[in-house]
Order: sequence, then C-alpha cells, then structure tokens
Amino acid sequence: MPRWRSACRLLLAILGLAMSPLSARAASLETLLMPGPVIAGHAKYEQECSRCHDRADRSRQAALCRTCHEPIAADIAQHKGFHGRLPGAETAQCGACHTDHKGRQADIVKLETASFPHAQTDFPLQGAHATVACTACHMAGRKHREAASACIDCHKKQEPHEGKLGRDCASCHEAGGWARVRFDHAKTRFALTGKHVQATCAACHMGPQPSVPPATHRMTSTPARAAPRAQSVTRRPVGPARSTTT
Repeated sequence: MPRWRSACRLLLAILGLAMSPLSARAASLETLLMPGPVIAGHAKYEQECSRCHDRADRSRQAALCRTCHEPIAADIAQHKGFHGRLPGAETAQCGACHTDHKGRQADIVKLETASFPHAQTDFPLQGAHATVACTACHMAGRKHREAASACIDCHKKQEPHEGKLGRDCASCHEAGGWARVRFDHAKTRFALTGKHVQATCAACHMGPQPSVPPATHRMTSTPARAAPRAQSVTRRPVGPARSTTT
C-alpha cells in the first residue's frame, strides 16, 4: 500500500478522534495504538484498557490482572498452588509468561504438559500417579486447577470398603499401589500380640476377596475370631477304661 494512503487513513483517524468526546477519544486512541487484538476471553474488555493497564505506573499491571483472576491471587497470597510456589510470585509480572494482544485465538497460557513441573503444585505426582495420562484427571473444558485431588474422587469404583472407612485412604494405602497397606492394628480395640502378629488378615476378616477386609472392618471394631478348634482330651477312666473325645 502506498505511503500516502496510510498517511491519509491515520490523518482521518486523528480527525475523528478530535471531534469525539474526551473520554471516548482517550479510549479510542489507546485502541488505535494497541499492538493487536486480545484473546477471546478478554475481548469484552478490549475497549477498557484501564482494566489491565495503568498509564502512570506499568508495574501495577500484575495487580490489575489479579483483580480479575482472583483464584490465582489467592494462591499467591497463601503460597499454594503452582503460581503461589513460583519464586518471587508476589512481584512477578503476569505478562512475562502470558503476553496478550496476539489475536483472538492466541494461546497465552502456553502449557507444556510433557515438561510441566507438577511437583510445584498441590498434588505432586507420586507412585503410580506419575504414569497416568493428564487427561485422566484434567477433563476437557475444565480448568486444570479444578481437577479432583482426593483419592475417592478417582478411585470410588475400585474402593471395596463402601465408604465405611472414611475418605483418608492414604492413612492405609500408598500412592505406589493400593496393595501396599500400612494398617496399624494397634490403634484398634484388638491389638495384635503373640501368635496373632503372624496371622494373615484374611484369617479373621472374611471379606469379599481373600486379601480385602469386609465393608464392616473399622479401626475401632474387634475382628471376628475364628471358632476354637476341637481339642483331644484324655479323661480319667470311670468304670471300664475308655477314652472320650470332646
């Protein structure tokens, strides 16, 4: 395009601004000078530059971002979540990672799932969780921070206790595999002593599976005792000598 045409268009825009009200003139001038359209999620604020930018103090931009993104602001204040654990999160500029004005369809999150440091979140990937696909916990259409974090949220169908042992699965099970159990029998009303220490769980707890305690198994319950085995006893003979077994 010839330079004179560009100059004419710019001149017409300036003349139009000069004839418009002062407030609209300032907003329109900023819109004219902005580097590009904002993302679709910010589109409704595109004409309100002051929502994200302070003309007098550029360092306030991060604070203005947090005004809208309240959950992130709460994480930073409480030093939790991914953003709250970032070094210097209180003074960091959001735009250093999330640069806008790159178009409606631009990806300003830039989440690399393969290299994302999950250890810096509230849910470090431990044991078997380290090999689970991201999409198994992070559902499409939902924010990543909204993923369930309680064991029962994901493992309800595999939970054999029917919810009767509470929701603190980690008090007995390890993230490396549910079969690794750390049950402390001393905390029940039937502490294991003597020969009971060597007995298998299934010898007393007759669950639906040999290795799984029944739904009625509780930390405060007394395990069902096996019926006493018959013992051979020799009694003193009365009359004709004979042996009676009971």
